[in-house]
Amino acid sequence: MRQASGGDLESRFAEIVGPGRVRSDPSSLAAYGIDATVGYRGHPALAVFPATAAAAASALTLAGSLGLAVTARGGGTSLAAGATPLDGSVVICTELIDEPLQVDPEALSVRCGAGVKTAQIDEAAAEFGLFLAPDPGARAISVIGGNVATNAGGALGLAYGVIRNHVLGLEYVTVGGEIRQARRGGPDEGMVDLLIGSEGTLGLITAVELALLPAPPRRRSLAARCADAAAAARATIALLERGFSPARIEFMDDVAVRAVQAARDRGLDLAVGAYLLIEFVGLGSRPQRQVEAALDALQGTGGVEAEQVSGPRERAYWEARHAITSSLARVRPGKIGEDICLPRTRLPDAVERIKQIAAELDLPIALFGHIGDGTLHPNVLYDPLDQGQRDRAGRALGLIAETSIELGGVLSGEHGLGRVKRDHLAAAFDADTLAVFQRLRDAADPEAVLNRPLQWAGG
Repeated sequence: MRQASGGDLESRFAEIVGPGRVRSDPSSLAAYGIDATVGYRGHPALAVFPATAAAAASALTLAGSLGLAVTARGGGTSLAAGATPLDGSVVICTELIDEPLQVDPEALSVRCGAGVKTAQIDEAAAEFGLFLAPDPGARAISVIGGNVATNAGGALGLAYGVIRNHVLGLEYVTVGGEIRQARRGGPDEGMVDLLIGSEGTLGLITAVELALLPAPPRRRSLAARCADAAAAARATIALLERGFSPARIEFMDDVAVRAVQAARDRGLDLAVGAYLLIEFVGLGSRPQRQVEAALDALQGTGGVEAEQVSGPRERAYWEARHAITSSLARVRPGKIGEDICLPRTRLPDAVERIKQIAAELDLPIALFGHIGDGTLHPNVLYDPLDQGQRDRAGRALGLIAETSIELGGVLSGEHGLGRVKRDHLAAAFDADTLAVFQRLRDAADPEAVLNRPLQWAGG
């Protein structure tokens, strides 16, 4: 910190963003010293809340001039400690950069500030019969800038892809304080793809323009009781290899089912090894025909009993799937929410190996996720007050990451890498690729102001 400290530092940022938009009180710093990742905490010096791109640019420039690290934060819903700040850093939070939503129904697009909540975009689009396809689980509280910064996906990724496939343009702030625009088809198109998934290391996203799609008029679902998670994975492969094109295929194993039922009775069978939930969407009778054909196809898959579901029962199944994360504390008070993505053909091997890890380390691991596109969310459950369980949970995290890499997968399907997966980068990427990453970062942020690594060569 070169030029300011204490109250003087706070007042200098307040001159930029306005009174009441800089917080240094202990309760606020505690709240903004964490994100949704259990077990990670930082101790920032300040939390700063710009309401415009210009204010964000000035705040970022000031932090850089003072030698302060900056942690970019959206809605704080990261499950990879991506928004957990370094000690002594400045958290620049984009949640107030919420310029009005502008839906263009003719262009099938929407533009809004980075602080707009994901669900708000979908609600605005619905007024025109449209929807935003990426649907992260935290959509009610996550903000769109953070979704873009982590390349978020969701259950509909199977049919529509992750958010990268829907970004038309971005407004972002450089570490030097410039406000820039980048659009698909424009001269800065390359920056669009560089910023998506960059997790706040190359610039601070302040506004986005996204593609919208016509909302499907009909939805039909089926639910399958599976002998175990591997049977659910094999059934998924069988359907997709036979040419079925569901909007989403989700699953939850026995650990997840027990947690959901303990939180609230949704009529799930506690004796089941795993549930597979499949939804078809489309026009006319097509979704119903697809469900009927899928039921026939699943009859020949071992360890699977499938049925069509509708009405309250259908809602109960999908509500149960969405309630898993919030219900896992019924099993153990702490959890590490993993996020790996594998080739679909290796999913049976992956879930069996993760079950072995759980048995060897004597820790429950809840398995669920967007199995249709290969994304698994193994959640390692443990008691944070038990040192032995904490140590074993950390080992489980490493073993799960190694499993994904060995089976041809990647470290993250949609959550990003954050702090949680930094130690596994050398195993996931070769030295040349890591060197390219570093050169890109050095070019955009030579002093490593934005989301500075925990161990930074500069100090």
